[in-house]
Amino acid sequence: ASREAEVSAEQARRELGGQRLTRQQVEDVAQRTVRDSLPPQLERRLDDLSRSVESCTTRFSRLERNVEGTLSKYVDRAQQVVEDAKLLQADRLSGTLSDWQLQFDELSSRFDSKVVELESSCQEAVR
Repeated sequence: ASREAEVSAEQARRELGGQRLTRQQVEDVAQRTVRDSLPPQLERRLDDLSRSVESCTTRFSRLERNVEGTLSKYVDRAQQVVEDAKLLQADRLSGTLSDWQLQFDELSSRFDSKVVELESSCQEAVR
């Protein structure tokens, strides 16, 4: 494999007129060199595998987009549930505060009545 890579790199240099090569250029020439030296049966098998990889990659990309979309929907729904829960809690708290206000008003009214009674009793006692 190492010898093939050296030969491929040398062939790539020749094809490109002795220029300094990028890693990608060397890999491209190496792949062509290896592919050209394969028996037809292996070359067909390599093509089949390559198509399978491309198909799997495409399917994986679609699946990934579907998962992202589904997760996004779940996140949106979870945020809505949190907002609904906050509103429900606020409504309950508001109801509780209203109940307390009514109780306070009633106690305050009863207290005021008692104060009036005590003042009347004190005035009568003074007379």
